[in-house]
Amino acid sequence: MNDIKIIIIIIIIIIIIIIIIIIIIIIIIIIIIIIIIIIIIIIIIIIIIIIIIIIIIIIIIIIIIIIIIIIIIIIIIIIIIIIIIIIIINYYIINIIINY
Repeated sequence: MNDIKIIIIIIIIIIIIIIIIIIIIIIIIIIIIIIIIIIIIIIIIIIIIIIIIIIIIIIIIIIIIIIIIIIIIIIIIIIIIIIIIIIIINYYIINIIINY
């Protein structure tokens, strides 16, 4: 009878140990999955931030280029207007000189 009790106790202990091991393994797997998910989320956030920064830089560069082009066009227009004014003034001066 005593032998049977010992065997039952051993079986119970083994079952308990197996259950504990299974629980520990499950916990470890869950922790690993959580860590992987967190890492993936962090990577995605970093990628999104980098993309946003790149887009902002591109927009700024485009705006600067547009401003430079506008300034150049304005300068060209001013130069053309000045040249036209000079030509008109010269014409009138020459006309006045010729007439007198």
